Amino acid sequence: MSVRTRKTIFCGIIILLSVLYLYTNRTLYTDLQDKNISLKLLLIAAIKAAEIGGSEVIAVHNQAKFEIQSKGKTKEGINDPVTEADYRSHCAMVHSLLETFPSITVISEETSKNCDKITVSNIKNNINNLNDYDIKDEIININDITVWIDPLDATKEFTENLLQYVTTMVCIAVKGKPVIGVIYKPFETKQNSSLFWSWTNHAVSRNLQILHKLEDEKIPILIVSQSHAGQIIMF
Repeated sequence: MSVRTRKTIFCGIIILLSVLYLYTNRTLYTDLQDKNISLKLLLIAAIKAAEIGGSEVIAVHNQAKFEIQSKGKTKEGINDPVTEADYRSHCAMVHSLLETFPSITVISEETSKNCDKITVSNIKNNINNLNDYDIKDEIININDITVWIDPLDATKEFTENLLQYVTTMVCIAVKGKPVIGVIYKPFETKQNSSLFWSWTNHAVSRNLQILHKLEDEKIPILIVSQSHAGQIIMF
């Protein structure tokens, strides 16, 4: 074997090893990136998802007519409706979250229906940041995270045009414990009163920071549902 041939073989081996090294390290880096998620970025994505879902709810409401179906009755015997707005919001919210975090677990109150007909803008590269908030981030393994969404809370009220009660909601749980909540009111007209969010032991939206405490904390506040009886617990 000539010297030239040996040099050629040696160079080929070096190139092959270099390619394998780069590929292996890139794969490991990708795996690490995919396995860990910034909760701060996930909060931002949750906010955008709630807003995108709200836009779909508004779009359906603005139609001349929309279909109202029934999922059955609640245990109290009240009709439990579902509308096109529920499905469209579901598709938009799930799509936007999975587009940003493809491996994340998302559980919705609704099921997918004609999602291929819903066009949602990609929020992966243009989600707003929270620079105005001094928030310490947390990096969490993706297997420990579950995102729960309600694409349209208060569907019955939505069908009755009681729009002040309509919301889209996102809950982020870590190891089964809820740590982040987002509520968006798509029909709210008051300034700074449509979006609310909270991250346990980290931060809350500014409109929650300025809430005044009751002068007399002994006066109870009761929140009731038209569809579910619930229970009142005295402390």
